[in-house]
Amino acid sequence: MKKTFLFALLLSMATTLLAQIPNGYYNAASGKSGQELKTALFKIIGPHTDVGYSGLFTVYQKSDIRPDGKIWDMYSGTTNYSINDHNGGYSKEGDMYNREHSVPQSWFKKASPMKSDAFHVVPTDGYVNNRRGSFPFGNVSTPTYTSNGGFSKVGSCANPGYSGTVFEPNDEYKGDFARIYFYMATCYENRIGSWGGVFGKGTYPGIAQWELDVLMKWAKEDPVSKKEIDRNNAVYTFQHNRNPYVDFPGLEQYVWGEKMGTNFDPANYNESTTPSDTNAPAAPIFSLASGEVAANTVVTISIPTAGSTLVYTINGGSEQTTTSTVTLTITQATTVSAYTVKDEHKSNTITRSWTIESTTPPPTGENLWVRVNSASQLKAGSRYLIICEGESRAMSAQSSRDYRTETNISIVDGTIQTEVNASGKPYAIKLGGQNDAWTLLDEVENVYLSLEVNKNKINTSQNATTASAQWTITFTGGDTRIANVGNNRREIRYNSSFSRFSTYTQGQHPITLYVESPTTGVNTMSLNTKEVNVYDTTGRLILRNVNPTQTNFNLPAGIYIIGGRKIIVR
Repeated sequence: MKKTFLFALLLSMATTLLAQIPNGYYNAASGKSGQELKTALFKIIGPHTDVGYSGLFTVYQKSDIRPDGKIWDMYSGTTNYSINDHNGGYSKEGDMYNREHSVPQSWFKKASPMKSDAFHVVPTDGYVNNRRGSFPFGNVSTPTYTSNGGFSKVGSCANPGYSGTVFEPNDEYKGDFARIYFYMATCYENRIGSWGGVFGKGTYPGIAQWELDVLMKWAKEDPVSKKEIDRNNAVYTFQHNRNPYVDFPGLEQYVWGEKMGTNFDPANYNESTTPSDTNAPAAPIFSLASGEVAANTVVTISIPTAGSTLVYTINGGSEQTTTSTVTLTITQATTVSAYTVKDEHKSNTITRSWTIESTTPPPTGENLWVRVNSASQLKAGSRYLIICEGESRAMSAQSSRDYRTETNISIVDGTIQTEVNASGKPYAIKLGGQNDAWTLLDEVENVYLSLEVNKNKINTSQNATTASAQWTITFTGGDTRIANVGNNRREIRYNSSFSRFSTYTQGQHPITLYVESPTTGVNTMSLNTKEVNVYDTTGRLILRNVNPTQTNFNLPAGIYIIGGRKIIVR
């Protein structure tokens, strides 16, 4: 029964698809393969109507509307834009959508008709679009930015052949973007030789090999969807050309891949890469990515495809179903798995997990703090001091006038030994979030450092999910730069004229981070007699195989790790 239904579905899809292709449209490409096929396709789809940059919004009304009437955003999984929500500015995800050039404009010098080709200029969230910038598509190894719910990400490339930064879309749309790039390399075969980015490799193959390897894999793993077919047909009514890689799923294999020796036959095309279920509903959308959250944090799970049913489990329990948005209050470690179903079709399953931030009161008493010199020493959950080394000042409590007060500290060989979180003492900041979206929690007041206005201030917020309460942390020339995500021209610095820490666009004294040592200061040793090694605080081996019971290692003043214990030599 299921096989019969599946065959009928595929037959129906193929019939619908072919009915939209003009009779004889691809005849000139018949009998060709490889570079010859690509050039034949270029001659077919290259001539088209330029709809104009402003005309794209008219195209989107037909090409990029979800079943619920909202804009189909392939960069964010949490937006619900109406067609006119493209005006104004943005400071965070969800503010507005704009026209995203999936092939960055800078690569082709903003030239027409590429600038307004609706096949690759798609509507996406403006903020996520901005975070993508001009990075090529690829798989991310270490994210420096993720959109809401971890839907898309920016970070270092995990693919061989390229070591730079890439943008990774959600798995649901990787095939879409792969076929867009195949289209661009084909439609503009006579132009790509002068492009930058991953193009500019001559007319054939036309795409850098490392990127082509990525895109070929994405296209195979994420086959053509009904969304792409509908979009292809809609854009055709405006531009009067088509994306052949959507019309013929797997066509890229005839141009660049395994079937380069097989002649293309558009009249008798039958590829196994045709998707098994093009009517599957969109996967459920979580309002919050996995991670550590405060107790009683609220998480929602929404249903993007109208008429679908949400099926979910909590901590491996029994399945629950609903047709409405689910609201959960996280009070303990929680794992939720969810998918949507519509008729006999099922979406991908999405899983999110959260743990609760520790409510243990912040410790007092003297603690040891060590200078932070690189991003590798940043870790969510660790505690830090914000220090102005040149003035021997540490950030302390929040002032009612929207800045942070300061207090004196003593720095010895890149270490500080001090009590924290008490009157007249430094206030420890607990780091949360992730690269390019760090949060700074004041443990005493249980609020996040934020910047709500474009002024020389530091505010506080109960909400860590907004750009105003998120920060980037970078290291230059021994100094630490903590810049606000909502206004990255402003960074935390020390003002010695008014004895305060605040945010500034220029001038003032730089700051440095100090991280809490996992062990408080120890002046005496109580170790077994097994020989041990001696390391400095950076992990560099100083002495090998020494007797831990001896009292004099002839070490200069400083801090060392001996037998797993931290020792201060004065």
